[in-house]
Amino acid sequence: MNQQHDVLRTVLAAPGTAEYDEATAVFNLAAPARPDTAVTARSVAEVRAAVRAAADRDLPVRVHTTGHASGARPAVDGGLLVRTRLAGGVVVDAERRIARVPVA
Repeated sequence: MNQQHDVLRTVLAAPGTAEYDEATAVFNLAAPARPDTAVTARSVAEVRAAVRAAADRDLPVRVHTTGHASGARPAVDGGLLVRTRLAGGVVVDAERRIARVPVA
């Protein structure tokens, strides 16, 4: 595996693991996410590695949706679900109308 894929060793998760449960947790219990594998990406590098690993395996990829649209699309069958939880969070300055998203 190359260095990008090495990032996934601790975050790529299969059903039946706590990591999978974290990555697939939903607010809307009527629309559960049940992909074959899931990842909670905590950095841009982990998102990149997840997408590359899925491409290497010809797996479809879906980003975990949240909020009101969470049940609008079914989970990826036979694919990878990517949930993002970037370190540092998003900072919004409403007065200046600026949002900062972590890039590391």
